[in-house]
Amino acid sequence: MALLHPTEDIVFKLFFTRNPRLLCSLIEEVLRRPIASAAVQSAALELAFADDRGVLLDILVELPDGTRVNVEMQCDPRGFTPERWLYHWARIFAKGIERGDEFTDLTPVVCIVLSTPNAAAASTSTTRSAKSSDTRRSRTCWRST
Repeated sequence: MALLHPTEDIVFKLFFTRNPRLLCSLIEEVLRRPIASAAVQSAALELAFADDRGVLLDILVELPDGTRVNVEMQCDPRGFTPERWLYHWARIFAKGIERGDEFTDLTPVVCIVLSTPNAAAASTSTTRSAKSSDTRRSRTCWRST
């Protein structure tokens, strides 16, 4: 019987969603701050319009401070593009506000993308050395080598 690889979507999702302490530990390592808990949210982002592009995330969690964290495993080089992650980030960020809310009520969103070396190396986006932007409420950072 062949074993499933931990980078397979279903294995990755089940491993971390069934082991919340490991999920918190992963997020702590990336964010470099203690994480007391992480509430797993629905990974399917709602469509606002019939012709919206659907998004199904691997793992979406909300931290106690309201920060939302998208954790993705990417093995397929075709899906390894900064534009894709930025689109996911923007959709999650936009879910944080509703009509009548103040823009200052928006909470940070972090996307953590883990990839296999083959996915990153074969990606056409690896020609970009780095792109980052910091604002008061959010941070995006892409690094390719």
